[in-house]
Amino acid sequence: MTTTPATGAPLPTFLLLGAMKAGTTSLFKYLAQHPDICFSRDKEPHYLAAGDTILPPDSTPVPYASICRDLASYRANFAHWRGQRAIGEASTSSLDSPEAPARAAALLPGARLLVILRQPADRAISHVHHNYRVGREPDLNLRRALKEAPARPPTIPRFVYGYRQRSCYLPSLQNWLAHYPRPRLAVLFNDDLDRDPVGTVRAACRHIGVDDSFTPDTSLRFNTSGVARNRVVDFAFHHARDLRRFLETHLPPHLVCALARKLRHPPKLDPQLRAELTASYREDILALGAFVDRDLSPWLDGRKLPPPPDGLLAR
Repeated sequence: MTTTPATGAPLPTFLLLGAMKAGTTSLFKYLAQHPDICFSRDKEPHYLAAGDTILPPDSTPVPYASICRDLASYRANFAHWRGQRAIGEASTSSLDSPEAPARAAALLPGARLLVILRQPADRAISHVHHNYRVGREPDLNLRRALKEAPARPPTIPRFVYGYRQRSCYLPSLQNWLAHYPRPRLAVLFNDDLDRDPVGTVRAACRHIGVDDSFTPDTSLRFNTSGVARNRVVDFAFHHARDLRRFLETHLPPHLVCALARKLRHPPKLDPQLRAELTASYREDILALGAFVDRDLSPWLDGRKLPPPPDGLLAR
């Protein structure tokens, strides 16, 4: 564990890398209940992926608001550490950032890595819905958004509009493994988190080196997908950090989640578009399955993954 003499603040011993819109927030919330885990003050400091990114002056404030611009700000995110064995952060921009693995290896050479992945088409569609909620998409025309995303201004960080490429997981994992040994990486799946949240959390605990007999409260799902009923109110509730911290401090978690659900309604999905998107990921899905030694072919038919035959939820 690395600390700074000036403040005693540690640096992370593990990184929850994403993927975005794959259950990262729920996994973060469940792990944060563990008495021997300390997470960063801001869930996503984004320092490893975007700390030196030049931001456009007229950009919307999310996810830029929580970006740590320098190492001192990054360290300050962990100043509340009180001796917990595992220290982590959960910046989903890190997973597919070309620069983050090398920066992490230089700063955090002993870190362990956690990844949670979702059916690629579903993740991409949920990403578009997210950008609509925060005002980056004018409407919910998914085909238009997917088509136009590659032509968005190059001054905008790549993780903002990377709908298609951020669902191609294997190249990102290989980029991280160019800087970390394979045993440092645990790959989890959103389908397992849905079906067996406690088992999935315990698999994560084993990987980062804390007591895996801990049983978190997994009765709630956090940051669930959906279409905003009112984008201004939804944005304030989910992304105004001071407001969100006030609500989470003064209201029980089940009430905060209930309020979040009230602000959104289930999206109307185009089955043909989902099938077309899934087909475009076919080779990546099969290669990823070989990499983690698990049959991911149900994803090709838009189905959930069955439990792994050996019961191991982390690869």
